[in-house]
Formats: sequence, structure tokens, C-alpha cells
Amino acid sequence: MSFFKSDTPADLVKHVVIILVAAAALVFGFFYVYLPITTNHGETIVVPKITGMNQGDLEDYLDERDLAFFVDDSSYSASIRPGTVLTQEPQAGEKVKEGRKIYISVAMKNPPVIKMPKLTDGSVKNAR
Repeated sequence: MSFFKSDTPADLVKHVVIILVAAAALVFGFFYVYLPITTNHGETIVVPKITGMNQGDLEDYLDERDLAFFVDDSSYSASIRPGTVLTQEPQAGEKVKEGRKIYISVAMKNPPVIKMPKLTDGSVKNAR
């Protein structure tokens, strides 16, 4: 057990060097072995252009490419067919990991209904 004793300054230096080598091995193992294996480092998929597509066709189309979508927003336009994808994030051509969600905005079927405030029995200033 004389290896673990620190009777001299040389023993102390020896122990510090062993601790530093062990810490460097742990850091190296974590960043250069564990993380690349678990995060599929370097494996990417190019995001396809889905703007202009119908929302009903998206699930099968993106499932074939190991991607998913999430409707993040919707807006109404009388000139655009309802269910059409208006925008996407990430943009087409960007590289992402497989299984990534693509956030889209879709054209609504009906225009949004805005509740009209009560204008009677109030002042003209509030009505304006």
C-alpha cells in the first residue's frame, strides 16, 4: 500500500498527475465517445420543401423521410386553398437529425371570428 501514501512531495505530484489523467480520460470518453454515439453525430437529413403541400399529405411524406410536423400557426387567405402549408421551420435544404419536428403554418378553412365589443350604452370615445 505504499503507492497510496504521500510521504514526499514527489508522491503528491504523482497523485495529482494520476487524478489529472483520470479526469482527462473521463472528459475525452464523454465528449469523443459517449456523445457521438448517443446523438448520432454527423448523421443528418436534408429538410424537404413542404410549403404549398396539403396538410393531409404531409404525414406520409415526412414519415418516409424520418421527420415529423407540428402545426404551429394558421392564418386565413381567401386566395389560398385551406390546409395548404404556408411556412415551415426549419427551411427547406437545412440539415437536421432524423425524427426532428418541422413547425408549419397552415391556411385555415374559415376566417377567424372576432368578437365585437358592446358599443351601446357607452361613451363615443370608447366606441371609437
